[in-house]
Amino acid sequence: MLQLINFVLNLFVLLPWWGAIGILAALAIGFWALAHYVVFRLQREVAQAVKAQGEPLTNAVVTVHSVKPAEPPTTPSLLEDADDEFDDSEEEQQDPEQDEAFAPDHFAYFWIEATIAPQESQAVWDPSMLAMVPADFEPDSEFEFCGQTALLHTVEVCRNGRFKPQGAQNVTGTQRLRMLFAIPDDVREAKFAYHFTHFGTVALPAHFATAR
Repeated sequence: MLQLINFVLNLFVLLPWWGAIGILAALAIGFWALAHYVVFRLQREVAQAVKAQGEPLTNAVVTVHSVKPAEPPTTPSLLEDADDEFDDSEEEQQDPEQDEAFAPDHFAYFWIEATIAPQESQAVWDPSMLAMVPADFEPDSEFEFCGQTALLHTVEVCRNGRFKPQGAQNVTGTQRLRMLFAIPDDVREAKFAYHFTHFGTVALPAHFATAR
């Protein structure tokens, strides 16, 4: 701070007042421009990183095999907090508020079996990151979040003709999946979302009354 004060004082000693003020103004503008450039670069790099995450499923082809209404699950999703430490205490396991989270109001559950084929046969992607949004959702900005996003509770991958649970792990290329989604009641047609990349369409049957 003292060096900065000395620098400013020396400017006014060595230069006319208008020259010193001009240099200070130029320096201030330079620092302002540099700061904005750094912020711009960071924002651009973050945006590019987010776009890159969705690229494996850009224009992916979806073949829907079946869509079946389902009862709300009574157990938590294996996809939630998979990497977090958890508390095994009896109080934590019997928390009624936590149980209600598995069957949110105004959502209907559906088992959706579909084959997802990326454009690139060796594309690497994570089925646990799939979501669904209304088919007519058109974001106004590149990374707009949809307020009617369906929640993925369970995902299974077909291996040797049998479906096996899939956690937060990458797969390669085309995969046949069975997924349990909680979808807003008023959504009748949806499309898949993967890191803000949208593809495919799924028609949903009318919501049926489920015991809660």
